[in-house]
Amino acid sequence: METFKVLIADDETEIREILENEVSSVFEGENIEFFFAADGLEAVDLIKEHGPDLVLTDMKMPRMNGVDLIRYTRQIKKEPIIIMISAFGDRETLVNTMRLGAFDFFEKPFSEDQLKICLLRVKNFIQFKRTMFNQIKLFLQDENVREETIEQVFEFVNSISKERYTSVGESFIKGSIDFDLNLD
Repeated sequence: METFKVLIADDETEIREILENEVSSVFEGENIEFFFAADGLEAVDLIKEHGPDLVLTDMKMPRMNGVDLIRYTRQIKKEPIIIMISAFGDRETLVNTMRLGAFDFFEKPFSEDQLKICLLRVKNFIQFKRTMFNQIKLFLQDENVREETIEQVFEFVNSISKERYTSVGESFIKGSIDFDLNLD
């Protein structure tokens, strides 16, 4: 069983603990390795060292903000899925964050139900990507596969990895949408 690596970057200890509990709940039964950062530069070091699958980050942190953290991750080979969380949400911030490639955006205080839905989508998406890459590895073992075909396959998988499912954060652009879901 592969391990899900999750980085939680927030300068508030309480928020890091809440997010850890939410991720643990959704990824129950999976191998999860958590990393924690109290600021953006610490998060960059952890991303370099551990290559997390998922980053949950606050917008405003000491030494480097969440937007700059997203910009950094877009320069590395293995881009993590990023969920931005901020107490200072506005439409412009949300749009800019999503354009940079954030998977989703939540305002503090965030709805735990909405976060669980998002984390379920992330979990399924990571599993899908891993399955695709495993299938590609098998495909590449075929000696008759041409290099151009290999490049096209990797371009296809990378394009999928940059697509988002319908985003809860996008509902913020259109106005508030209330979820009344019982996830128990």
